[in-house]
Amino acid sequence: MRAPYDSEGLWLKAKLFINRAMDDNARSFDERALWASLSLELLAKAALANHSPLLIADPMECEARR
Repeated sequence: MRAPYDSEGLWLKAKLFINRAMDDNARSFDERALWASLSLELLAKAALANHSPLLIADPMECEARR
């Protein structure tokens, strides 16, 4: 299992979401816009995680693992 702040995992999930948004008219415009915006968020997180995973790590989750 990959860490939630792994840039490669975030990149793959963003690709999955944008593919879901670009399906052949299987979804309404609103649903396609939702998937595209979620993909954009994941792309931004992937870029931040590639620079430093600490930029997107959840501090409460790290606290719970102690």
